[in-house]
Amino acid sequence: MNNQDLSNAASIMDVFSVTKVGLLFLSFIGLAFAVKFITYIGGSLNKKIPSRRLLIAQTVTSISFMIYILGGGYIFYGIVRPPQGLLLAVSGTLAVALGLSLKDLIASVVAGIILLFDRPFQVGDRVTFAGVYGEISTIGLRAVRLITLDDSVVTIPNSKFITDVVSSGNFGALDMMIEVNFHLSLNSDLRVAREILYETAATSSYVFLKKNQHCFY
Repeated sequence: MNNQDLSNAASIMDVFSVTKVGLLFLSFIGLAFAVKFITYIGGSLNKKIPSRRLLIAQTVTSISFMIYILGGGYIFYGIVRPPQGLLLAVSGTLAVALGLSLKDLIASVVAGIILLFDRPFQVGDRVTFAGVYGEISTIGLRAVRLITLDDSVVTIPNSKFITDVVSSGNFGALDMMIEVNFHLSLNSDLRVAREILYETAATSSYVFLKKNQHCFY
């Protein structure tokens, strides 16, 4: 091993010292707690202002992404402060290594950023994906969590939503149109049945008439 190799090894050890690695670890734990705190505040606001729960949930998701991505990058560069030459050399090697070993994770992170800006669905939407129906509870860096009607939590990698079809029932709105099937006997009077169904729907306190009036006929 020549002097140049020894010098490079010493530079790497200095950049990634035990102290700096420890500070990085503690700082990223701090980021995780910050995201948890933002999520807690969002949950409290949801209970106090239920009419704005979708906007609050979407804002919490955006802030969480910014904390992880911008905060993580700032902390890493601020603590490690790698020399430019070493940064270029190490980043190229790490990019290849991480690209091969963590390609699925990186694909999910990139897909999460795409979901955040493209918005095929939002937090609070009722969606159907791969035969699973439920409400989007969180959109994270790696995966989307969906709560089904039987209160099961389904975790789906973000990358799945980029290539597969997803159906959103309300698409960011608090109200949602649903279909209800009715079964009548063969000798039933269809005109009377239609009038009863119309009256039931028109007088229901859960019907949003501005959106559903075109469905009454």
